[in-house]
Amino acid sequence: MTATAEPVIRCRRCRRPLHTSTARALGVGARCAAIEAALAGLDSRQQEKALEAIADRAVIRTSRPGIANVVSEDGAEVHVTSAAGNCTCAYGVRRMSAVTKTCWHVGAVRLDMASRLTASRTLFVLAA
Repeated sequence: MTATAEPVIRCRRCRRPLHTSTARALGVGARCAAIEAALAGLDSRQQEKALEAIADRAVIRTSRPGIANVVSEDGAEVHVTSAAGNCTCAYGVRRMSAVTKTCWHVGAVRLDMASRLTASRTLFVLAA
């Protein structure tokens, strides 16, 4: 009797082996799926800013679920941002709806609050 080894299926983002049937079917692990969902709708420049905010610990959670304060790039302002897509930055205030293209502050908050995700710069470097 010969044993056939199951092929190793790897995550499309970080290339780590996938073990669960759901992850194998989707082609992405839980952590990388959380990263992709949090950064969906942002262009590459906005994604980089959101990742930098996480690495710099510029996202400060509040006592209200889904709400965080995000420090601006220059450190001069703090924007109240929700994971639902609302932000007090100049772009966030001008937007017509929270479901249209969002600012990078929202992406950073979503990423910070994503379940099963430990936000660290090394994770993002490996996943890129």
